[in-house]
Amino acid sequence: GTSRGFRDLMFLGFRNHEKDYLFGEEWAAYSDWLDVHVAFSRDAASNATPYVQHKLEEHGRAVGELILKGARVYVCGRAHPMPAQVFDALVKCLCTQDGFTEEAATQHLQKMQRSSAYINDTWG
Repeated sequence: GTSRGFRDLMFLGFRNHEKDYLFGEEWAAYSDWLDVHVAFSRDAASNATPYVQHKLEEHGRAVGELILKGARVYVCGRAHPMPAQVFDALVKCLCTQDGFTEEAATQHLQKMQRSSAYINDTWG
């Protein structure tokens, strides 16, 4: 958490804020150690970044920096095709950092997955 000087990252994807925002009011309780970014795909008329991968791209350089500092990444949403799209967006985030190629970024994320520092929790 904050004792490390940064917070971990959570990216949540839901369809509608009013209908299926799971635990919506509870996420703020974790704000001392977790930055929560939420995308609502069906509320897109009022949302310029309707999908989780768009939220990642919106914060690309900062996400890349936090990952290299050791931040854990949690991603929750629909099972297909979101996880692969989010992985690709995370590769792009890491490629904003000096010396990171797509291959190096992919290997880094796979290592994070093996050590449970990058977790997808998906459904549907």
